Amino acid sequence: MIKKYYTLLREHGYDDVHAHQVIGWLVQHIKNKDFVGLLSQPLILSGIEERQLQKFINELLIDKKPLQYILGSVLFCGLELFVEPPVLIPRPETEEWVSELIDFLKSRQPLKILDLCTGSGCIALALAKNLPQSKIVGADISSEALALAEKNRRSLVVDNVLFVRSDLFENIQDKGFDVIVANPPYISEYEWFQLDSVVKNWEDKRALVAGDQGLTLIKKIIQEGPNYFKKDSLSLLVLEIGFSQAEEVCTFMRSCGYTDVKVQRDLAGLDRVVMGRYVAKKK
Repeated sequence: MIKKYYTLLREHGYDDVHAHQVIGWLVQHIKNKDFVGLLSQPLILSGIEERQLQKFINELLIDKKPLQYILGSVLFCGLELFVEPPVLIPRPETEEWVSELIDFLKSRQPLKILDLCTGSGCIALALAKNLPQSKIVGADISSEALALAEKNRRSLVVDNVLFVRSDLFENIQDKGFDVIVANPPYISEYEWFQLDSVVKNWEDKRALVAGDQGLTLIKKIIQEGPNYFKKDSLSLLVLEIGFSQAEEVCTFMRSCGYTDVKVQRDLAGLDRVVMGRYVAKKK
């Protein structure tokens, strides 16, 4: 009975490996068993389970619902996080640079870190879990995002992170951070219309799109960030960006007093992160 769903996925453009993976993930989710548990016994679905699988396949192929939303969770830096529409789904390219940032910061603890546009809390929680001597603040304007971030915090039992509702720095009272990170909206309105419906129909547009060709919030963070760094600290700003924005963002950062400005590429070879340290001008 499962073979027909595999065939259906293949007919909708899934390659052999991906089709098998998707069916496997959905069946694991339905039976609430890991892959090893499924292999240890004959794979038979009850009537209720098959109807559930049919529902999931329809959501995937007809409603264009992201698989992560169907499964209800995603792995990020080794943490299992709840994901719910319309909160942005954590991306592998974000996980990539966050893992490298954690390695860089481990020997520099204790730190105070601000994560703007925190969404599901994926970045803040990964930092908090892996930097236990540090304190993290995650901020977002969306109440739905903050509710999900707090749900993830409780699930992971993380005590060194606080989530607050704030439009960027608006409600951030503390001005003593060593590091500020952000994965802000950076897609232009034009790029938004080119996106697949699996993104446009399900994920919050506010978490993806910004004015000025996607640079409005990035520039605001760069400009206002220096007011929230602790004096004589690491004063490191790390921003995820769109693949075509690196040159303009780097130039703007330097014009705002940041030094050691660098671009980091993702595994696909695309510019993904810009980082730099703020050095206050001597009076």
